[in-house]
Amino acid sequence: MTKRADNGSVWILHNNPRGRYYRPRPDSNASANADIPLASAILASTAALTYFKPEFIKINRDQIGAFVDGGVSPHNDPSLHLLMLANLKGYRFNWPLGGRQLMLVSVGTGFFRFQRDVNWLRYTPSAFQAVQALTSMIDDGSRLVQTILQWASHTPTPRQLDREMGDLAEDRLGHDPLLHYVRYDGQLEINWLQEKLGMKIGEREIDSIRRIDDPGAIEKLIEIGRAIARRHISAEHFPVDFDLTPSAAAPTAER
Repeated sequence: MTKRADNGSVWILHNNPRGRYYRPRPDSNASANADIPLASAILASTAALTYFKPEFIKINRDQIGAFVDGGVSPHNDPSLHLLMLANLKGYRFNWPLGGRQLMLVSVGTGFFRFQRDVNWLRYTPSAFQAVQALTSMIDDGSRLVQTILQWASHTPTPRQLDREMGDLAEDRLGHDPLLHYVRYDGQLEINWLQEKLGMKIGEREIDSIRRIDDPGAIEKLIEIGRAIARRHISAEHFPVDFDLTPSAAAPTAER
């Protein structure tokens, strides 16, 4: 997922050879997605504003687009758009929906409840509040995506979305689940890390791991990720319906 900063459009870059924009079209001078280097696609989807420069990609013979992190769109969590990519006819994958047909595994990068003192908001200049509002909207988009997917799916990893909705265990969008949905994430808060993972982290360290521009936090984040994997991931989350049969598995190399 990436967003063109120069015109505001959101792009999903994929490598389906049947996709409309994957190969050059005889009736268009537009550049083909197949010609975008993988490194450029990755840089375009991760060019977080204020941290990295936009990635510039040739759109057609006469135009270059400036692409930034897809997180500044409603698709900071791209899971819902991935479901659309798999099923909507326009994308031409045309995978069937169903709880025993489609499994989506989503892995988060950690979240925390954002809180500000009321007096800080009372006296802080509006420009700073605008930045905080943008960050809040990005987080809200991620929560909405997770809400829709839990609502539409069978999930062995339900998360309590809020105190009123609960975890949607008794709610279903439609008669049958549209997919099997698995979500793993960690709450980067002192109490949660202590209670769920048995990890003791102080105020200074928690501030460090919440930032995306502190390389000194990488080792601690890896430690948290491994602890979550050990405690929260189970083979039961992956139904046998999605096991590869011998005929579907990748062939072994001949010796």
